[in-house]
Amino acid sequence: LLANVPGLTISCVEPQPLVVDLLRKNVSQFGDDRAHVLQAALSAKKSEGYLQLDRANRGGSKLVEGSSEGTVEVPLVGAADYFGAFDRLDLIKMDIEGHESIVFEAASAELERLQPKAI
Repeated sequence: LLANVPGLTISCVEPQPLVVDLLRKNVSQFGDDRAHVLQAALSAKKSEGYLQLDRANRGGSKLVEGSSEGTVEVPLVGAADYFGAFDRLDLIKMDIEGHESIVFEAASAELERLQPKAI
C-alpha cells in the first residue's frame, strides 16, 4: 500500500512480538514519517492483557482472559483513546480475532467523528 500510494501515512497496531518485529522491518523501507507501529492490542481501555499465540497460524492468535502456557502479556490500548488521536482516518483494517465487539463499542464515538471511508 505504501509503495503504491505516494504521500500515504499508515498507523499499525500489532501485539505479537515476532510479528511486530517483521512489520517494523517491512515498513522501515518507507521511512519513519510514513509508517508508525504501536506494539499493543486494541481493547476497551488501557491495561495489560494476554495474547494466546497460535504457533501454526500467527493470524489466529487472540486475546484471552488470563495467563497460561502459550500466552504472552501485551499492553492494551483503549480504542477510543487510540482513534481519538487522529484528525483524519480514511481506511481501517483490523484483525482482532474475537475482540471485535469490544473494540468497535469502545471506538464508536470516535469512528462516528472520523467517518472512515472503509472499514
